[in-house]
Amino acid sequence: MSNCPQCQAEVNKGDNFCRNCGYALHDSLTGDKPQGFENIRETSAHAATWEHNIKEQLVQMLESFKSQLQELTQKQNNNTASLEAEREEINQINNENSKLQEELQELIQKQNNNTASLEAGREEINQINNEISKLQDELRPIKKLISLFGEWFKNNPEYLPLSTTIDPQVKLQTSTELNTTREVEEEGKYQLPLSEEEQLLKDYKDEEKRTVLSQNAITVSAATESIDNSRLGIGKSVLEKKRRGNYWILKQGSSQYLVPSDTIKINEYSIDTLKNLFECQGVNSEGSKGKFELLKPAKVSSIGEEKWQLSEPGKLEFIG
Repeated sequence: MSNCPQCQAEVNKGDNFCRNCGYALHDSLTGDKPQGFENIRETSAHAATWEHNIKEQLVQMLESFKSQLQELTQKQNNNTASLEAEREEINQINNENSKLQEELQELIQKQNNNTASLEAGREEINQINNEISKLQDELRPIKKLISLFGEWFKNNPEYLPLSTTIDPQVKLQTSTELNTTREVEEEGKYQLPLSEEEQLLKDYKDEEKRTVLSQNAITVSAATESIDNSRLGIGKSVLEKKRRGNYWILKQGSSQYLVPSDTIKINEYSIDTLKNLFECQGVNSEGSKGKFELLKPAKVSSIGEEKWQLSEPGKLEFIG
């Protein structure tokens, strides 16, 4: 066993090349280089060159990959930052939206409460108006009875409870003067104050006072949907504000009353609406186009948006 003269590695006898570095060993007998030595040497040189080129290419590719990886990493970081910013903005928008939703719910709740309170107040007002109407209806026979008693006492003054002291210095009243005094006393004694409805009816029938009423009146006509519903026999009559309307809404105290305006024209088209608002007396089968007398104004209640709903029909009588 000997050593390679090139790398000093151990070589076996009969080896033509060093197993470590590929160095050609001399033939121990002839001292010549083995056959094919030059080809092997050339191949080894090409292999070394090829290995070097491959290493350079791999290094270049690795550098390119590193550069691309850095770019991708930078883009990823930028995208992550942008995504975080967008996420933060979305969270802010969601928070604002939640606040707006809460405020909207509060407004809706307040609106519902106000609507319920308004409906309750309107219902209470309607109940009060109905009670007033009932009381007025109950008072009518009493007032009529009082009026009859007054007439009877006028015709029978001897039944009046009189307690008078005669002063000699005072001139005695004649029978006519005594009756006149008693009539004045009876009228003052038995005359009751007029209700809101009666006072309105009295003023409406007075031409001069009706002019004053018209200046403060709200001019209305039947709404289109109300006319259609009336033809179908459904729903209550609804009136809306209109400059050249056929009816007036007059406020008397806490109530709102409906009366025909001075410009109303009674014909085959308007008579049906009139019948829906007033109990008409003296109307023939063909409808009446003559004059009428208002016996009782109708009552209405506001439903918003310059509209009113009939709450109690009135009464009127056609004359000729």
